[in-house]
Amino acid sequence: MGTADPPGDLPILALRPLRHACHGCGTCCHGWQVELEAAEVVAAEEHGRVLGVDAPVVDGVLRRQNGRCVFLDDALRCRVHATFGATAKPRVCQLYPLRAVLAEDGLRVGVDPSCTSTLQTWRDGPLVDPLRTVEQVRELDPALLDDERALLALASAPHITVAGFAAGLAGDPSAAPELPAGLATRLLERLQVPAVAEQLMHPRRGALMLAQLAHIPPAVAGLSDRNMPAWTNSLLPEIDEFAVEVLRRHIFMRLGDPTVPPVAQALLMLAGVVACGWSGPDAARFGPALAAWSRAIRGRALWGPLIPDSATAHWILTGAR
Repeated sequence: MGTADPPGDLPILALRPLRHACHGCGTCCHGWQVELEAAEVVAAEEHGRVLGVDAPVVDGVLRRQNGRCVFLDDALRCRVHATFGATAKPRVCQLYPLRAVLAEDGLRVGVDPSCTSTLQTWRDGPLVDPLRTVEQVRELDPALLDDERALLALASAPHITVAGFAAGLAGDPSAAPELPAGLATRLLERLQVPAVAEQLMHPRRGALMLAQLAHIPPAVAGLSDRNMPAWTNSLLPEIDEFAVEVLRRHIFMRLGDPTVPPVAQALLMLAGVVACGWSGPDAARFGPALAAWSRAIRGRALWGPLIPDSATAHWILTGAR
C-alpha cells in the first residue's frame, strides 16, 4: 500500500517518546518484501542499470537474492544509499523502522520492534520525530476494538511483566509471577509443530535473520514437561520490561497480519517471547531474536502452523477444546 499525507489536524498518538539509532547491521535488508510505487519502480530500475544489478524489480517488488535485497553489498550497506543518497531509496526503506498507521483514533506512530537494534536504543537512544506520512491504513473490526483496548491497557499497566501479561491474557491473574498453569505446556506443543521450525529457518529470511532465529528450534525441540524451565526469574527485569514493550508496540501499531484478531496477535507474540526466553534469555541473544520473531510472525507461513485458527488460540489460552 502506498504512502499518503494525513489531514493536518489528525492527532498523532505514540506510546512513549520515540527513540532509535541505526547500528548498520543490515538485517533490515533481509527477509522483507518491499513493494514499490510506480515512480519507485522506475527509479530502482535506473539504479540497477547504473550499479549493474539485473532485474532489480520483479512484479513491483524489490528483488531478493538469497533472502537479501539485491542492492545490499557485502559490507551490509545499501548501494543505492551510498551512490545516490538516502532520499533515493524507496520510501519504506527511508522510514524504517519508524511506522505510521492510520487507525480509528488517529495516526499511531512508533518504532517497529522488528529492528534488531531496538533493545539497544529503546530506552535511551536518540529521539526521532513523529511521522506525518501514513504508511498503512489499518482499520479494525469495530467488534474487536474493545479487545485491543483491553490488551493495550494490560500491556501498559504499572509494573506489568511477561508473566503478568500472560496471566491477564489467559484470564488467570493468580498465576503471576509464573506463566498460567498449562499455558507454557500448550505453547510448547505448538512451537514444536515441525512446520514452525521449518518456517523459522526458511532460506527466504536471509542469512542475518536466520542467524537471529537459528538457536530457537533446537532449544524448543529439547524441552518437555519434565525439563521445561520455570519462567520465574527467566528474564532479567530490564529484559522482561523490554519484552512487554515489544508486545505493546505490536498491538498498538497493528503490526501483524490484519486477518488475525488482536488476542491471537498478542498470543503469537507471547509465544515468541517465551520461545526466545527459553532459548536465550541474555540480552545479546534475546533482543535480536525477539526482533526477528516480530517480523517473521507477520506472515501466514509462520503464524498459520503455529496458531491456525481461533479454536487453537482458545485452547492455548484456556486448555479447553
